[in-house]
Amino acid sequence: MKKSNAILESIEGKGFLEAVFNSIEDGILILDKDLNILEINKFLIEQLGMERDEVIGQKCYEVIPKMGKSCDFTQSICPVKEAQATGRSASHLHVYLDKEKRTRYVLTKAIPLKGLPIEATAEIIKDVTELAVCETALEESEKKFRSIFETATDTILILNKKGNIVLANKALERTFGYNIGEIIGKEVSLLLSEGKEKFYQALQRIRGNEGLQLALELKAMDKHAEAFPIRLAISSFRLRDDIYFTAIITDLTEAKAYEFRVIQAERLAAIGEAAAFLTHEVKNPLVIIGGFARQLLWQESNEQQREKLKIIIEEVGRLEKLLKDVGDFVRPMALEKGFVNVNELLDTILTLFKEEIERQGIIISKKFDDQLPMLKLDPHRIRQVFFNIIKNSIEAMPNGGELGLRTSTLAGNVQIVIKDTGGGIEPSILKQIFYPFFTTKKEGTGLGLAICHKIIQQHAGSIRIESEVGKGTVCYITFPIID
Repeated sequence: MKKSNAILESIEGKGFLEAVFNSIEDGILILDKDLNILEINKFLIEQLGMERDEVIGQKCYEVIPKMGKSCDFTQSICPVKEAQATGRSASHLHVYLDKEKRTRYVLTKAIPLKGLPIEATAEIIKDVTELAVCETALEESEKKFRSIFETATDTILILNKKGNIVLANKALERTFGYNIGEIIGKEVSLLLSEGKEKFYQALQRIRGNEGLQLALELKAMDKHAEAFPIRLAISSFRLRDDIYFTAIITDLTEAKAYEFRVIQAERLAAIGEAAAFLTHEVKNPLVIIGGFARQLLWQESNEQQREKLKIIIEEVGRLEKLLKDVGDFVRPMALEKGFVNVNELLDTILTLFKEEIERQGIIISKKFDDQLPMLKLDPHRIRQVFFNIIKNSIEAMPNGGELGLRTSTLAGNVQIVIKDTGGGIEPSILKQIFYPFFTTKKEGTGLGLAICHKIIQQHAGSIRIESEVGKGTVCYITFPIID
């Protein structure tokens, strides 16, 4: 009691300061160097449910709930001893279970008191459970948001008011090929190949309008300058008086490809109906016209008339071929599979073009895998595929060049590569080469490559054509190896 009174009497304005001391809604203890309680404020007395006289003179750890023993014994950090040793304030967060087995968080801060007649330390005790629970909930919410943000399949970008990227998720790396560090701080227009002006106009429209979201279909561009279709949804939000934008980018490549396949299927269905009608209505008259023209040709001696009849016969033959190609394309394809030696088949087809190859001065380069496995294919159909593609390559080199053929095994598949050094194909044409009835040849039907594509698909294979104008064209064909 004498030490307690000495502390209060040494402070001017005792009544005022004592009122402040007892009005603070945090627990306050004044401790001597041996951790004996010299003074306690009213708030902590009420929290402990004890009388002041019961507390004064006891050790701090004897009255603080769930302590009971010194910090040394419990191997806890003692902020009072730390403050006494360093002469500076120290703090520590204590965690314990209350009577209802709920976790409580108590922050204790020790402050050395200077200018007093005795060595003393003030210990401020604050229950921060609500704050800790809020922080924990905030951390959990942050983890949940971060998990959703990072595992999203769509690219999510946060942009500042200038349209620069300040945050991006992992999907950006998968979709665009950039490391996130490469893109932070850059303008989002770096990711767009078409529609940049349209994007910035949308940005202006939603600036500050947090209830508005706009969706655009644009063309994006990855790190390797490959363009692909995207859907970009933009919205805005305000944070610390600044405007930010959220941009969610969905890769539409697969969706567009599926849409194209649906359209193609509908077109093919219509072509099938038309082909059936044409075949029925035109085939028989063509046979009759062709037959009569041949009979007249045998009987005609006038050379001028004979030339006209030959033209009729040639045109009838062309139309008959067109009808056959259309029929092959639209009819369900029945495959008669057998084991095929791809290397031998390619050699056989090269033999068929021997005269054209020699006449045009084409050099043949072959690199066949001698260990290539036999493939279970329809030999007639696959012969048709190789014949068509090699024929196209030879026709692309009227003034000579090099025709390369290579076979190999690749990831459980057999790959056939047919390469020429012709004039190449324009990008706008390359996109359409497998479309039915698309042709750049004067007398072509536009069904050759479309039928090849269908045959390869029926064999669970794939075909891909790359071309560069002035350098040539490469065709990659793969078939699965099936035991």
